[in-house]
Amino acid sequence: MNKFNGAAILVLLTLGLTTGLSAKYDIKEIERSVAYHSGRLKSSNTAVRLSAVRNLGKIPHKLAVYPLIKALNDKNVMIRIRVIRALANLNYIQAVKPIIRRLKVEKEDYVIREALIALGKLKDERARTVLKRYLTHNNLGIRLQAKKSLAMLDQGDSIFKRR
Repeated sequence: MNKFNGAAILVLLTLGLTTGLSAKYDIKEIERSVAYHSGRLKSSNTAVRLSAVRNLGKIPHKLAVYPLIKALNDKNVMIRIRVIRALANLNYIQAVKPIIRRLKVEKEDYVIREALIALGKLKDERARTVLKRYLTHNNLGIRLQAKKSLAMLDQGDSIFKRR
């Protein structure tokens, strides 16, 4: 499948979701698009992987979450940042635990900061302990983000109420 076909699938997917086409048609298009972009996550080309992450992050279905979770372990910092951002934007509870797991091994401050932002957006109480741990990090930006994310948790609307 070339770049045009991938874009066409996203257009069809969007039209299908907004015009009320049958659920059977929608899920087939979603599965096809997720399979295509999941395959692109295995590319050696960083730009191709970034594009795949961006496109998976636009698919409002839980099927898009699982390939993104696997991509949390990508060797490229930018990919990991974009994956975390996409997972937060998809707003699925399944993303919380893998993001916390990634934080345990992550060394890059930019990725850590993005993960803290995501945990704040997802508003899951399981993140509270992790966020508190980063209040004493040696990087000021990370400490400030941990504080902001904790404040987001305190604002209510748990993810359990949304999904």
